Amino acid sequence: IFIDLVSDGDIAAITSPSEPLVVEPTDVFPVVAQSLSNANLTLFIDNAIVAEAFDTTIVEYEVNVADYGTGTHQIKLEAVFTETTIYDSTIFTIISDPEILPVPNGIKEGINVNPDQLNSATFNLFAPGKQHIYLLGDFNNWQVNADYLLNNDPSGDFHWIEITDLDPEFEYGFQYFILEDNLRFADPYSQKILDPWNDQWIPEETYPNLKPYPVGQTTGIVGTFMTDQPVFDWTDEGYVRPDENNLIVYELLIRDYLDAHDYQTLTDTLDYLESLGINAIELMPVNEFEGNVSWGYNPDYYFAPDKYYGPKQDYQSFINECHERGIAVIMDIALNHSFGLSPQVMMYFDPS
Repeated sequence: IFIDLVSDGDIAAITSPSEPLVVEPTDVFPVVAQSLSNANLTLFIDNAIVAEAFDTTIVEYEVNVADYGTGTHQIKLEAVFTETTIYDSTIFTIISDPEILPVPNGIKEGINVNPDQLNSATFNLFAPGKQHIYLLGDFNNWQVNADYLLNNDPSGDFHWIEITDLDPEFEYGFQYFILEDNLRFADPYSQKILDPWNDQWIPEETYPNLKPYPVGQTTGIVGTFMTDQPVFDWTDEGYVRPDENNLIVYELLIRDYLDAHDYQTLTDTLDYLESLGINAIELMPVNEFEGNVSWGYNPDYYFAPDKYYGPKQDYQSFINECHERGIAVIMDIALNHSFGLSPQVMMYFDPS
C-alpha cells in the first residue's frame, strides 16, 4: 500500500532546525533546507547569504553561534524554481542575561493595564530563584524571542516586562516560559485560561465564542488578556452583608445542582433558593480546577472562574442578582490543594 505524503510540485522548506531554537553562545548547529525538485537554493541569516546550491534539492550550513551577537536571529530559505520562488524561515535565539531593572512603581503582581495606555501591558511574575523567563503569545507568534526576555528586579524575586503595540479589543493568549526548567504556564493572576485537554468538552451553549487554543504553537495552560475588556455594570450598591452570626447558608456544587451546570441557570433558580429562607449561598470552588467534572478541590488558577460553569460576566451577574436580594455569596477555596498545573506547583514542587 502506497500513500503519497507529498504531492508533486515546487515545494521547499527548512528541515533542520525543525522548530525555533534557543542556543548557548558557544553552540554549533546545522541548518538544512530541501526541495522536492531541483532548484537554486539560498540560505540567509539576518538577510546575509551564508550558503548557496544550484540546480539541486539540498543546501546545508553549519552555524557557529559565536559569530552572532546575543538576541534573536532569522534563518531564511529562498528556493528559485523554473516558474516560482518559495520562501521559508525560522529563528534562533542566543541566550543572554536579563536586564537588572526594578519593577516600576505602581506595578502589582500579574497583568497590569494603564487605562490611559490601552495599547500596552506590563507583566510581573513572582518567581524567586528563576533567571531566564520569556513571554510568549499571539503578539510574537509563540516564539522564544530575546525581545521578550523578562527583566529581573534587583531583589531577584520579581520578573517583569512591558509590551506595546497591542490591539485593545483583541483577546491575546500568552504564557511564561522558564528556559532552565523548560516550563510553560500562564500568569497565576490570569482571569481566564485556555486548557488544551478540557476546553473541547465545554458546550458552546455554556461558554459561547470561547477563544480557541493555539494548537501546534505551544503546549500547556495558556492565559488570556484584553487591555480594554468589557466592564460589568454592577447595580448592587445598596447591598448590606447579612450578620455573620445569623447566616443561613445553602452550599451547592454547580455541576450537580443543575443539569446545565452554568451560572445563568443558577441565577434563574434564585426565586426557589430565596423561598427557602436562606441569606447566603456558598459555592463549592468555582475557580479553575483540573478537568471539568470536579468538586473543585484540585485548583490550579485561583483568579480565573472555571469555564465549565460559563463566562466570568455570567458569574458577576449571578453575584449581582444575589446581592440585590440581600443574599451573600461565599466562595469555597482550598489554597493548600494546589494541583500539578498550578504555576507555583510547576515552579517549586519538590516530589522528594
